[in-house]
Amino acid sequence: MRIYTVLRRPAPTAVDPDAVLVKEGFCWPAALLAPLWLLWHRQWLGLVAYLAVALILGVLSAVAGPAAEIVFNLGLAVLVGVSANDWRRWRLAHQGYRLDEVVAAGSLAEAEAIYFAELAASAPPAAAALRAPRPAPVRPRHIAPAAPLTPWSP
Repeated sequence: MRIYTVLRRPAPTAVDPDAVLVKEGFCWPAALLAPLWLLWHRQWLGLVAYLAVALILGVLSAVAGPAAEIVFNLGLAVLVGVSANDWRRWRLAHQGYRLDEVVAAGSLAEAEAIYFAELAASAPPAAAALRAPRPAPVRPRHIAPAAPLTPWSP
């Protein structure tokens, strides 16, 4: 069972929510391919910080030796893997997203299904009434004028 946090941007209507689900815990893609993961999620400041730390660790490992290089690279990979989803939530919070709910599910698709089903069930009745079909407008029937009472009536 995985836990996902649902971050949602405040919207004027609940009909089309702008929600992002972010998994809690270690992020393997970020640990193994940190620069690509940072680019994919548009975390430019994180990419610059990662490259700066990697450069510093590269210089230190040249001085310390090859064993230190392995330890430094593994340490950096673990640090990125542990922190990546928190960095993503932090960036989304700065874009105006707010924590809406926490969902436990087996996969991302299942978590989305659970969240949106609960969101639809908790929608106010007014929103459901807006989606209900409207009845056709009633046209007034044309009534034929009665026969004139006198020959001079129009």
